[in-house]
Amino acid sequence: MGLYGPPPGTDQRSVPPGLRWNNGPRLGSFDIAEPTQLVEKRGPAVASLNRPERNVTGVASLGKILVAKQFELLHELVPKADAVAFLVNPNNAVAAVDTSDVQAAAGALGKKLIVVKAATEGDIDGAFTAAAEQRAGAKRPIIGFLGATSPELASPWVAAFVKRLSERGWTEGRNVAIEYHWAEARAERYNEIATELVNRKVDVIVTWASAPVLAAKRTTTTIPIVYAAQMDPVGAGVVASLARPGGNITGMSIQQTDTAGKRIELLREVVPKLARLAVMANSGAAGAMIEMREVAATARSLGLEVIPIEVSQADEIFSSLESIKDRADALYVATDPLIFSNRIQINAMAQTQRMPTIYGSREYVDAGALMSYGPNWIELFRHAADQVDKILRGAKPADIPVEQPTKFDLIINLRTAEALGLKISPSLLARADEVIE
Repeated sequence: MGLYGPPPGTDQRSVPPGLRWNNGPRLGSFDIAEPTQLVEKRGPAVASLNRPERNVTGVASLGKILVAKQFELLHELVPKADAVAFLVNPNNAVAAVDTSDVQAAAGALGKKLIVVKAATEGDIDGAFTAAAEQRAGAKRPIIGFLGATSPELASPWVAAFVKRLSERGWTEGRNVAIEYHWAEARAERYNEIATELVNRKVDVIVTWASAPVLAAKRTTTTIPIVYAAQMDPVGAGVVASLARPGGNITGMSIQQTDTAGKRIELLREVVPKLARLAVMANSGAAGAMIEMREVAATARSLGLEVIPIEVSQADEIFSSLESIKDRADALYVATDPLIFSNRIQINAMAQTQRMPTIYGSREYVDAGALMSYGPNWIELFRHAADQVDKILRGAKPADIPVEQPTKFDLIINLRTAEALGLKISPSLLARADEVIE
């Protein structure tokens, strides 16, 4: 610490006690001669700031006030930070006083102070490593992941979720833990996993689809819940409203009922003589059943005969499809984890029966369906990570509006169209966001 002083040649006797004059190459400076004594005498150096009196004046750093303000700003930026590292030079006698001020400011906001010391520039890396090791001892937030299907089927979505968390400052295994539990599309597992996560006292639960979301909601009213995709959260009774979800839950609404009419319209464009429409949904999935009812009402208003197919387990899916052989001109499928887990087999049977299929997302088209119209699920999981980030930083789910996708993709599988003997018009192909050939 130094003060630029009078020009060279100044008599050392004119230097205030406790400081000595040190001539530099161009300018001199006052260096602290006896820092320990200076710290000891850091008390009432002047009578008051307005009237210092005697022969002393200067600039007051107001250390305690500044440190307190810095911690207030830090808390505002990172409200969930429960530990703060303080890097200090142990050879600096003033550091003892500075550390005391910082400890007081940290304690006032309920934060743990990790003091790490670096005497030289080379010590700094080691100091930060020490801080990280101490921080590791502090509690990391835990995200409980209630996977509705299997890790293999959901891997692209999980990867997008974890990547977005990292972009938001949450690195899995370092400052956040993610515990994955997979239901494998078995309805009885949803409640079991939700209970396990609540007993584990995770900081937030992440899931998707109506049945798992409702299972989590029934299990806890305090742990925040974020759903990456839900058919119709208001209609299914998940939230009070999209703008004000209330309670401990928020997420992404894909509003399948709002786009059901568009999917029927696309089917009629591809199958001009469409007269009999089969509609499949999982009877145990509230959102899927709401979508089925909407599709049936819209189809009947267009003069179409509706053949409803309600299933609750895999074997019912295939027996039901066999039962409508030669009875339906096309198949509309309301998605849910059970349907998603069996999509390849469903599409194979539909092709065998030469029955065009349409779904709500591209993953089904990749598995052999004819068409899909709906949001991008990779983006849904990225947005869910944004909402989790807000919660981990102190926001309440009730105050985070349910988001809706702003873009819906039309995906067409030309290979499937050829297998079904269908010709897709150039105008429809031009409107498609992606064509699989």
